[in-house]
Amino acid sequence: MTPLPRPRLLAAALALAVGSACAGDADATRDLDAELAALAAPPGLDDGGLTNVSADLDAVLERGAIFGACDRWDAGERDRETTLLCGKWMFFYGTFRGAGPPQVLLEMLGRELPASVGHGWSGVGQIPDPYHDGLPLGWAPSYDAARPGGEPAPIAAMTCAGCHFAQLPDGRYAVGAPNTRFDYGRQLLTLSLLPRLLTGEPASAHAPEAVAEVQPVLDELGDDTRQRLLAALVPILQAGVTPPGATDPDVERAQAGWRPGTLDTFMAPLQPDDGVDIPTRIMALWEIATDEELAAHGMPHAMLGWAGGSAGVAEFVDFFVTWFGDREAWPPERQAPLVAFVRSLRRPTPPAPADQAEVERGKALFVDSGCLGCHGGPRGGSTRAYGFDEIGTDDALARFMDPDGDGVPCCGLDAGGGGQLTRGVKSPRLVGLWAQPRLLHDGAVDGLDGLFCVTTARPTVTAAGYGDGGHLDLCERFSPGEKAALIAFLETL
Repeated sequence: MTPLPRPRLLAAALALAVGSACAGDADATRDLDAELAALAAPPGLDDGGLTNVSADLDAVLERGAIFGACDRWDAGERDRETTLLCGKWMFFYGTFRGAGPPQVLLEMLGRELPASVGHGWSGVGQIPDPYHDGLPLGWAPSYDAARPGGEPAPIAAMTCAGCHFAQLPDGRYAVGAPNTRFDYGRQLLTLSLLPRLLTGEPASAHAPEAVAEVQPVLDELGDDTRQRLLAALVPILQAGVTPPGATDPDVERAQAGWRPGTLDTFMAPLQPDDGVDIPTRIMALWEIATDEELAAHGMPHAMLGWAGGSAGVAEFVDFFVTWFGDREAWPPERQAPLVAFVRSLRRPTPPAPADQAEVERGKALFVDSGCLGCHGGPRGGSTRAYGFDEIGTDDALARFMDPDGDGVPCCGLDAGGGGQLTRGVKSPRLVGLWAQPRLLHDGAVDGLDGLFCVTTARPTVTAAGYGDGGHLDLCERFSPGEKAALIAFLETL
């Protein structure tokens, strides 16, 4: 019989030891909320009164008050409100002079192809920008590339909101929510292949799976739109502004296989490219651990990213700007409003539970089954990275930024935001699970029902980097009633 990894062995032993408590009969004298105190929001979290969750999109954009806030901040207005408004503008519109496709390509496709691209790229899961027709929130003007004759060629680039702004299942918009509807692979292939195919490159030069992703766009292009798009693009392409994306069919094939809500940050066209296909799920940004919590839990740093190697928000933002933007123009002191804004984000209030008694049973079961052994840190995150033999999830992530496994980051990288290589995976924060239909680090499991194997057994996918195995104890240990109670509790976080 294969021995259980230590966390699973501990959980199994606890489950046997507590007996009736695992069936949901909580001891009335216990203070479960005290035992679960780390799941609560950090004390003193100050969102500055901004509207970061609302069914009113314009309210989330502060009815335009974010525009101009960074000019005021740069001029010396450093009060909390101005700082957070500036940080919020950076979140939605700050490209830090990052590279990207010709802006006209994004705009025209986002305006004129409602079936295949959707207005404002809603067809790939993004949210149209009410202040910029054709662009989604998460793409913004970045800089002007030079063209012969002195005419500028505006370039657009992604912002934080591209991945970390979403519409919740109840219709509200939430800053910091992982956009699990965002089909980044299809968007990237469209922006990369469409200009190439329209200007004469043969489809046979590209992965068939990638061409299939772009074919609906080609089919919807009418002659008029095609000619106007070419008229706008050809001078830009002739000036040396190349479309984003790789021309390696293997890379294209990988991108065509990414599920919505997942992406590999270190794969072409982004540089550096660590040479490993490891798509990971977009994470929530709510309620990142404070310095006081890190000290109280004995954590080395905030353990951001799925490998838990990034030290903190400031370090991660600076890493992003260094590699994907212009750090000379945006040094750490100018990044400070974005850091403050991200640290101010609060989880959205979940819907009221249908059965509070079932929630209480799930709460007791969560504690008594040993779940805090791995989820005992701030907001239910872990306090260390775990080996893949402990958790059982897809182990391709062990090669993240370290493809040859020698323990040294490749490609001139450090470990990502002032942290370290862990060759492991962390337990994520559990807040907002009710609104997250993709789970596990690679996004291979569909929601809590999928995680607990309520209707379908796992694993069903074993391809390296895409597997849905791991945490199988959740499928095997609990009765249907216990699973329902645990899910009811987790959906209240």
